[in-house]
Amino acid sequence: MLVVREIMYCKPGKVRPMVDKFLAMSKLGEKMGMPKMKVMTDLSAERYWTLVAEMEVPSMKAFEDMMSGQGQKPEDTKEFDDYVADMLWAQDYARANREQMMDALLDELTSFIGAGSEVQRINCHHNYSERERHDGVELWITRKGAIRAGKDDRGVIPGSMGNDIHIVHGLGNPASYESCAHGAGRRHSRRQAKKRFTVEQLRREMEGRAWNRDRAGALLDEIPEAYKDLAQVMADQIDLVEAEHSMREILNYKGS
Repeated sequence: MLVVREIMYCKPGKVRPMVDKFLAMSKLGEKMGMPKMKVMTDLSAERYWTLVAEMEVPSMKAFEDMMSGQGQKPEDTKEFDDYVADMLWAQDYARANREQMMDALLDELTSFIGAGSEVQRINCHHNYSERERHDGVELWITRKGAIRAGKDDRGVIPGSMGNDIHIVHGLGNPASYESCAHGAGRRHSRRQAKKRFTVEQLRREMEGRAWNRDRAGALLDEIPEAYKDLAQVMADQIDLVEAEHSMREILNYKGS
């Protein structure tokens, strides 16, 4: 018999949620035939707690098979069905919210200009899960910071609040499960950006655009320099998507 153990260090405020997460995983795992998981905590330093999760397995091969999902069917459990139902409801709610925002924006824009009509609406979300078939196998695909880029799927890839926005269509590359990056991605974390850059730098980078100038201090972590070079990101994924055209940003509004 082998003991598989995972050791983590947590800040005090994160310990209880992590313990609850592992206990929930243990209960679900037991229903799927996995060994019972033990969770222990201990204060290891003034600012950190040690969290240990362990389980006994008959052999390393059995553990590897278990982690790869062999012989397990989580889809057969009520917990899985409940989770998926709640997740899909939340995704539908988020889409309805996006639709209402777009409707309101188009109403304001056409009223201001005095003319105009909608030709096409691209629904492009980048944090979601969906049931798809890849290589003949039914899978749940989770795209975190990624968008669907199936053959001829249209998508929107922005950079930062100061970059251009690319309208793209997917190339259906199976190596990425028909996905691509949804944007530039951060070069500096929000905390690092607030320490590294100044409000004056943000105002300089946003010259020529309409934006929330009165909230510059609160938006400092969104400064374009905190993000990666979007041109390089697009060049790195030329086998995943193809850009149809780019839009120059003239107005940027960050909600609270």
